[in-house]
Amino acid sequence: MAKFLPSVDMDDIAICMLTYNEERFIEVVLRSIKNSFPRFVLLDMGSTDNTLAIAKDTLGGVLEVVSWRRENLFSYGFAQARNDLTSAAKLPWAFHIDADELLFLPPGITKVALGHDGSVQEAQKVIRRNIIGFPDPVYDEARLNDSATSSVEHHVRLFKSSERVRWESYIHEEVWVDNTRASECASCTDLVLQHLSDFRQQGEKSGKEKLYAWMTMQAYHHEHLRSHLRPEYIAHARDNSGWLLPLAEEFGRQNNLQASW
Repeated sequence: MAKFLPSVDMDDIAICMLTYNEERFIEVVLRSIKNSFPRFVLLDMGSTDNTLAIAKDTLGGVLEVVSWRRENLFSYGFAQARNDLTSAAKLPWAFHIDADELLFLPPGITKVALGHDGSVQEAQKVIRRNIIGFPDPVYDEARLNDSATSSVEHHVRLFKSSERVRWESYIHEEVWVDNTRASECASCTDLVLQHLSDFRQQGEKSGKEKLYAWMTMQAYHHEHLRSHLRPEYIAHARDNSGWLLPLAEEFGRQNNLQASW
């Protein structure tokens, strides 16, 4: 029987983050955890705003930036981006946090307590609270904890750097352990991410919506891009093509992308 570990040292965890024009939240997100982890790796897909300058000013020497052509995302998808990001982590554990997710940790904490309620410990779920309402520029922990949420989810984000563990799926990517979705076997930590996506400006929301529409239609129409994608996402594309397709086509025109739908 596998021996369960009670915790993992923070010094063994690298923060991994995908970025593309994330200047709105990235400073507050990184500042909240910059003294808690020894290494931060950003895989940047060609940001044209101040994302990288802010990240470098906030983190200094503990930051490594991996440049990744945004065109690669359209061809290979989010799982490939995250796997390349994980490969650059270079520490025993990788913790994937998005650029609009805040993590508050107790002062002086040196270890992350690992859950042992699943069948594996190599992958760990965290709690994500999807905050709704009016944006609070202070982003105070107590205020966010008291904020309304549209939903509370569990996502596998913390995992051991291992050949057994990888991301899969062109879009709506998930962590897998061997041949099993990690969500079905992972243990759960008490780490909580405060998701600030609802506070994005309308233009940012629209841009992301069009990107996901384009990638959803790509996956729906190309079998090789549907590998490991949950059936409900395929059904969503089929049942909602009436409004997804115009968004996808607009995104394609804006980014000079060819699509065979």
